[in-house]
Amino acid sequence: MQTFRRRLCKLDLSPGAPVRQNARMLAAKCGIDAAELLHIAICRAAKPGAARPDIDLVPYLTMLMRSIVSGIAKARRRAAEYGVAVPLQYVSEQVPSCRSILDPVREIQRDQERNYFESLLGELHGGDPLMVKLVDAIGMNMRGTRIEKELELDTTELASLRRRLKRNAFKLAAREGLQFL
Repeated sequence: MQTFRRRLCKLDLSPGAPVRQNARMLAAKCGIDAAELLHIAICRAAKPGAARPDIDLVPYLTMLMRSIVSGIAKARRRAAEYGVAVPLQYVSEQVPSCRSILDPVREIQRDQERNYFESLLGELHGGDPLMVKLVDAIGMNMRGTRIEKELELDTTELASLRRRLKRNAFKLAAREGLQFL
């Protein structure tokens, strides 16, 4: 087990590495994620008694990935013989869980709140396209020089735009009885 871990630590897992290329090629055949396929192969190789010190790690992992893909293809063929196979993700989207059952009253309240705050945001920027971009940039957690580059402004222009936004926000908050945190 320790030798496998040492060998795995030395393995090149960069995007262009042979083992990653093999994973992409094999995963494309059965329509699964290449990183997931490689992860499953590494987990299988790490099981006690599965270590093969006489084989290089890349061919060994590739062999395991081929086996996994073969098993998936075989299971899909069997499922097709016995009837229509429905993906689990589709089923989970169709069957509501206890968290996804919605209370109509709460949903109406949420929609009203969302509409209210959207209208406040509309008043905040006042239709100024530069202010709209600033509000969006702040909403995307952009700060300082990144906003300057995004809006193509210098520091002074950005500072005055922010002050104007802040003044508008304070006016709206005072009018609506809202508090800043």
